[in-house]
Amino acid sequence: MQLVLLAVVVAVGFAGYREAEKFERQTGKGPWGGSAILWGIVCFLLGLIGLLLLYIAERNTKKQVRANAMWPPSQYGAPPAYGTSAYGDPPAPAAGQWAPPPPPSGQWAAPSAPSIPPGPPRPNVGGTDIIPGPH
Repeated sequence: MQLVLLAVVVAVGFAGYREAEKFERQTGKGPWGGSAILWGIVCFLLGLIGLLLLYIAERNTKKQVRANAMWPPSQYGAPPAYGTSAYGDPPAPAAGQWAPPPPPSGQWAAPSAPSIPPGPPRPNVGGTDIIPGPH
């Protein structure tokens, strides 16, 4: 009886090793980053629970591999350093030295507020009031 149990446990461990090795060949990455030998040992020690963990690890790793394949590495190089502009604008002045730029002389004037005629509100001639009833 013990010999049969040992044979079953060794077979489960070997099956876990082979499955993890096959998965690593297909995706280039082991389940949850573990090697095939590690998964063989886990399946040997835990039996069917180890195979269940291997199955879950393979599914999660497949999702990660697919997600990483959707976003290939950038072909445009590294982003600009902090504080520099990617659009060629001059860099910002150092901290504590900021001031608004001086207005251009004689080119334009600041806009003024619109003038509101004094007196009571005028009636809505077109009839598009949102409040019903006489006013």
